[in-house]
Amino acid sequence: MKNLFLFTALVVMTLSAFNVNAQSVAQNAFDETGGVRTFKKVHTFLRNSQGATVADGEVVCLDVTDDNGAGAFNYCTALGDPIIGVVDEPNGCLSGAICRVLQEGYKANVVFDGSGDDGAAGMALYGDNNGKAAGITSPAASDYAAGTFLDLAQDSSSVRAYIHL
Repeated sequence: MKNLFLFTALVVMTLSAFNVNAQSVAQNAFDETGGVRTFKKVHTFLRNSQGATVADGEVVCLDVTDDNGAGAFNYCTALGDPIIGVVDEPNGCLSGAICRVLQEGYKANVVFDGSGDDGAAGMALYGDNNGKAAGITSPAASDYAAGTFLDLAQDSSSVRAYIHL
């Protein structure tokens, strides 16, 4: 009887351990050397109403003119527009297509506009009017941060960022 109890306890503990590991895959997960294996990401699915393909890593805003209830996005038209996230589709998002928009998590290739202020690691990331991330040294009250730069961003290219909306 004692052996049966110990065996049952061992099976329950083992299954509980697997359950914890299965749940942690949805969160940030690390390998045995401490390297990142997977990142937690939160997406929403929205329709591209831009009228053109939107590239992977571009910052997009909610399309407030499209009120059909399905949700749509396009480029922000000005700083202060309601940012909805960053396109997270490796091949971009075709016009009219339903695509993943990252609302929280790590993104390695956010498109950056180097024509304005630089972005520095730890600085708030904003969206400009052409789908690119922007750094703002002195943000206005209406400017809404979409995330945090993880690298120095000076030239028009892509930058690592943590998106959190």
